[in-house]
Amino acid sequence: PLAGLILPLIMWLQFRKENRKIDENGKEIMNFMLTMLIAGIGFVFVFVLLFVGVLAGSSGNPFISIGSGILIFLIAVGLAIGYLVVIILAAVNANKGEIGRYPMTIKFFKPDGE
Repeated sequence: PLAGLILPLIMWLQFRKENRKIDENGKEIMNFMLTMLIAGIGFVFVFVLLFVGVLAGSSGNPFISIGSGILIFLIAVGLAIGYLVVIILAAVNANKGEIGRYPMTIKFFKPDGE
């Protein structure tokens, strides 16, 4: 599960001094992966709170827990699809020699120009 974080980190650390674009793309992917890790932890936390809250407050009504479960599942699937699309688009840009940009990313590692 952490391969998406560890493998880009290893590649970035190994090749970042050889090429400025590798360094910039490495910073972008690490920013994105760390942001997604934090968001994933937050999503799991919210999921657990909602799941426990639904179980505790449903008063035996199975439709409340089923509806909440479906909603949480749909949100998770939507986030996973968005995650994959953003990674593919950034990889295509990086393959063209451009810097792959990721939307809604916390900048833990600042690009050289900023």
